[in-house]
Amino acid sequence: LGCITQDGQLAERYPGLGAFSDMAIGGWDIRALPLGQGLYESRILDYDLVRQLRDEMDQTVVMPGVWDHSFIGDSQHEGATHTVPAAPKAELLDHLRRDIRRWREAEGVGG
Repeated sequence: LGCITQDGQLAERYPGLGAFSDMAIGGWDIRALPLGQGLYESRILDYDLVRQLRDEMDQTVVMPGVWDHSFIGDSQHEGATHTVPAAPKAELLDHLRRDIRRWREAEGVGG
C-alpha cells in the first residue's frame, strides 16, 4: 500500500485499476494493534496520510500473522503476540488461503 499511495500517476499508468474509493483493506500483522495505530508507529506511510486515515483504518480488522522467527527482525520478536499457532508451513499456507477467502467474501471482493 505504501508504494501505491506514493504514485500520483497510478491511474494513468494502469487504466484498468479500480478507483481508490472502491478499495478494500485487509491484511495480517504479528502485533495486536489496530491498523491505524500500527501504521502510525511503523512509519511506513507518509505521516500526513496516516493522520488523515488513522481513525478509519483503526476500524479494519487485522488478522493474526504467521510467525517465522528466521524471517522477522529481532526487534519485533517481543511484540509478536498476534500470531497464527505454529504449524508446518503447508498448514500455515492453507490457513492464509482460508483467511483470504473469508476476507474476500466478507468484503465482496471478486476477481
